[in-house]
Amino acid sequence: MEAKGLKFPTYESFKIWFDEKTKNYRFKTGKQPGSFHEDFANGKAPLGFLKEWARQNYCFIQLTNANWVWILVNYQDLWRREPDLYDSVASKIGSELSSPVPGGHGRCFVQYARYFGLTDDDLFTAKPILEMEARINSSLVFRSQSPAQTAVRMMMEGFVGYAMKTRAKILREKYRLPDEALEFFDMHVQADLEEHGPEGEDLLKRLYELDLVKQDDYEGMERQVELALDGTQPGNQGFSWQNVLYEQFCRDNPEERSL
Repeated sequence: MEAKGLKFPTYESFKIWFDEKTKNYRFKTGKQPGSFHEDFANGKAPLGFLKEWARQNYCFIQLTNANWVWILVNYQDLWRREPDLYDSVASKIGSELSSPVPGGHGRCFVQYARYFGLTDDDLFTAKPILEMEARINSSLVFRSQSPAQTAVRMMMEGFVGYAMKTRAKILREKYRLPDEALEFFDMHVQADLEEHGPEGEDLLKRLYELDLVKQDDYEGMERQVELALDGTQPGNQGFSWQNVLYEQFCRDNPEERSL
């Protein structure tokens, strides 16, 4: 069926389409394309690369969290009218920035990075690769999206929990990382699957109840899902900048990949 021009007059109509559309999403199946994901899943990614990947991931976390704050800035009129919505969204953003410690998820990720010998200075001075910046720039639409589109984006965030679960399993079984080094991943399995995804659903449902999801929103809501499912272009939500980083690492360090 041609997706263009879909109508979502009710929350239920969108949720039925959403569930069907995302049932084979690569985060759910654990089968992500690309040389990095293939080598990583088989325990063949060089430790030297995992160190650089950790350094870049730290950048990704900080840049992502910074963009979430735009949600609170964008919809100030809505928050004044519906303070219960503000409370729920602010709580979600607060957990990103402060849990499990001040500084949020990035501070928790430091434990993982230290396992590969990275120092705090290595992380704090890291510069993101251009492909990651292009991926992050897709989050800048937080500045112009409607609340309904942002809610759908939050729903897609919930699927990150599947990817985190897969990565933690691989890091434990293939690379023998200890549990204490994997707190960041384990925390996100619960946070994304059980909290952030459902928070997006609750927000969207409430927006429908308030008659704040309009026909003009439908295309943007659909687009949020389609972009994540595509994942082939740097600006798409599901784009794997990790593959770009890995290919560059292997070109520069051919001897490490052959080990």
